[in-house]
Amino acid sequence: MVRNLGSLAAGVIIATLVAFIVQLASHEIFPGPDALTEVRVMVLVSWALAVLAGGIVAMKLSGEVWMPWAMAGLVLAFAAFKFVTITHPLWMVAFAPMSVALAAFVAIKLFGAKA
Repeated sequence: MVRNLGSLAAGVIIATLVAFIVQLASHEIFPGPDALTEVRVMVLVSWALAVLAGGIVAMKLSGEVWMPWAMAGLVLAFAAFKFVTITHPLWMVAFAPMSVALAAFVAIKLFGAKA
């Protein structure tokens, strides 16, 4: 249990770093208010990559194949909080769960058999 929690914490740290780096890069690639849609797409991409990277790290450290789904749940909880507190377009709300779930699925398919 402690190993799983520690692995999940390490995955959250990696996921946060990945999301931060991708979102920082997206603001450099798409500067200004005219590129708001592109930046929002990159936010979805950053969340998916965060689940992928954080889920892989947590899965490798814990040896549990379900860790990417836990990471997806945490990222979706964060996204739900953002959607409630800050207005987002409907397409972003719709695609967030799909992109995060796809990332968790890919993490398990690529690295789950070796966990």
